[in-house]
Amino acid sequence: MNANLIGNSRSSTIVRPTDGNGIAIGNAGNDISSGDNNNTPLILACSPVPPTSPSVRSLQAKLTAARTKFSHTTTSTNEQNALILQYKNGVAVDENGYPLGQYQKKFLDQLKLKSLITSTLRVTIQQATMIVATFMSQQLENDLKRNVSVDEGQLTRFDADIEAEEWEKVEWKKRWKTFPLKVLTALAKFHAVTFILRSYEYLADKVFHCNLYTMDKLTMDPFQMSKRLVVELEKKSPSTMSSKKETVMDHKGYVISTMTATTFWSSVLSFGADYSLHQGLLCYGYYKYYNYQRQKRLTIIAAAAAAADDDSDYSDDCNYSSAIAVTDDDKLLAMDLVKKSFRLGGNRTVGLLCSAVGGGLGSVVWPGWGVIVGSAMGDNVAGLILDDGFYKAKEMLEEKQQKEEKQQQQHDLNE
Repeated sequence: MNANLIGNSRSSTIVRPTDGNGIAIGNAGNDISSGDNNNTPLILACSPVPPTSPSVRSLQAKLTAARTKFSHTTTSTNEQNALILQYKNGVAVDENGYPLGQYQKKFLDQLKLKSLITSTLRVTIQQATMIVATFMSQQLENDLKRNVSVDEGQLTRFDADIEAEEWEKVEWKKRWKTFPLKVLTALAKFHAVTFILRSYEYLADKVFHCNLYTMDKLTMDPFQMSKRLVVELEKKSPSTMSSKKETVMDHKGYVISTMTATTFWSSVLSFGADYSLHQGLLCYGYYKYYNYQRQKRLTIIAAAAAAADDDSDYSDDCNYSSAIAVTDDDKLLAMDLVKKSFRLGGNRTVGLLCSAVGGGLGSVVWPGWGVIVGSAMGDNVAGLILDDGFYKAKEMLEEKQQKEEKQQQQHDLNE
């Protein structure tokens, strides 16, 4: 676009080429025509003299608006992207040169052969360890009770040993019979949590449009991050041979704070996925028990109606809608579900915090594996501090249903 610089009515029109941002102002003296108008002042777009021509005022307004818009856009961009992306070999990297989001997995990566074998072995070993640990814990508890009985004279030492041996034989076989089912259940739960985790990562990336730095924090591997810190601290060490290399023990505060934050952000989505799965299972368990109670009421009303020998008056009093109406027991059941849900959410929140702190402390003691061990120990400590109530709620509902079924069977036998 060309701009017209206007003098008076007798002056020539000076046309100057423009660049992409405005008018390129050249030497005005070279463009003033000779003659009787050589003393006429030349009005430029950047002239401090107030222009009188409407076209010049319009041009100045456009230039001012463009500069203001460009300034505001630059400020907004700088505020939104405080960290300017750096690229290395066409890949976005962080301030230390590591690729951003390099540990983010694809949606079906856990179904690859190597990952599938690794996860199966890990779940199998975990379940086997839990069986042995619970067996030894129960065995120790029973031995203590038997010793008390022996000391009180209620049981002889020989009888206590025979009882302990019989219990060990029965319980050992009983527990290992459930091992295949426990492995399959744990493996299915592991893959379900992983799929939910990948779904949350997809939502964060594609729906909520988190930037590369945020996605890198959410998908970071704490084990590898701990190794990175060791390398970075060694690089900052003095290069002289006589100087001692700096280690994580020389920067405890920095390492603990960095790894605590890293473990926290990298575990947010995984703890959220675990909570989502258990919350869904908890709701399903309560719905199943509620449906059982409703079917039970329908069965009782149907049996009462059948026993009435088609008595029209009695049949009219049998209101089937009362069987599906919300009762006081249903309200108590719903309140119990809400309490258990809050308890489960509190447990997962405390577990996330304790896991992050444990990962930070473990990275100082043993960079790399110390993060994994410390994070797991922190999660276990959270379980001791605040039980999630999931398994207790599940066992309570199953016990109540079994008890009611036995009572119903006993009632049918008596009749």
